[in-house]
Amino acid sequence: MMNIEDIRAYLPKYLSETSTTNLFNELSQFPDNIDSRMYCAQSFYSDEILQGDGLQNLLVVNLPDSRIEKGNCLVMTNSCDNDMLNERLYPTCICYCPIFSLEKFKFKLKQSYSEEPVEQFVRSIKKQKISQVFYLPKGSNLNCDSFVFLDRV
Repeated sequence: MMNIEDIRAYLPKYLSETSTTNLFNELSQFPDNIDSRMYCAQSFYSDEILQGDGLQNLLVVNLPDSRIEKGNCLVMTNSCDNDMLNERLYPTCICYCPIFSLEKFKFKLKQSYSEEPVEQFVRSIKKQKISQVFYLPKGSNLNCDSFVFLDRV
């Protein structure tokens, strides 16, 4: 893991000392400071689509199952690539991942595994320690702790 002081070399030089101090305070508390500040609920009410936004009722396929269902999803595409003001010679599409309820996933895991490995796995998800999983705590328009599988774009 990178030392928090080593990060200073990669910061933009235009940050004020106050901004830099605030950034380091937040970084030093990660991942225990994850909360609803992570979300932008704007896309639920706006035509602008930003990376990391949650969108409702997108089509989802969970291969190898061929059923197509609608679900809430997290936008993965860069915000600038989603910008409709960018001129292009082809129509653009967005990439997204389905958002899953952590409690429902935990319940399903407990049907096949004992309590402690499942609880340890959930703790690891909440601390962002599983590389292909991104934890989304309850807040904004999420009514429960959730996550996305980054390998299910």
